[in-house]
Amino acid sequence: MKREQRPTATLPVLHLEASIPRPSRWDLTIDGLVSHPVSFTLDDLLAAAQGERTWDLHCVWGWSRPSCRWRGVAVETVLARARPLPEGRYGVVLASGDGYASCLSLDELRSSLIAFELDGRPLARAHGGPMRLVPPPAKWAYKGVKWVTRIAVVERFTPGPWETLVGNPRGDVPPDLMDLGGVHGR
Repeated sequence: MKREQRPTATLPVLHLEASIPRPSRWDLTIDGLVSHPVSFTLDDLLAAAQGERTWDLHCVWGWSRPSCRWRGVAVETVLARARPLPEGRYGVVLASGDGYASCLSLDELRSSLIAFELDGRPLARAHGGPMRLVPPPAKWAYKGVKWVTRIAVVERFTPGPWETLVGNPRGDVPPDLMDLGGVHGR
């Protein structure tokens, strides 16, 4: 049976966390197998060189939102400041709150974005605001961590709780499900 994705014009609110975190301060820490652990405040990240990516977002629940226009800081920029060690091959991305995590290779992370805006507006808290990880468009949306606060560089692939349940811990979207006529990766 061929699986199909339904295109949607809006970004549905879907999260498995018990509640949306509301800390008084947002920081992003890069640590683990790095030569220089670093922390960035939200203001630091907002002041960093920002970029825009127009990517489709695909959810394992059967919908895809074509041409999401994300704005934020390239993960490559923050990883470079931490200088991952040669044995660091993956990054475990963690959320504020109840421990949601996702693991990506460092190459996949370098291609990802820490987003603050979606379609020209500040990222809504329900969609991960003030900052969320947006993985490359060939990854399922569950690889994108909302309310991101930490990236731990590790040696081995270490799937998060949701990744172990879906049967596809690496989160690769099958190529035949990706083409919705939208822009996939500018």
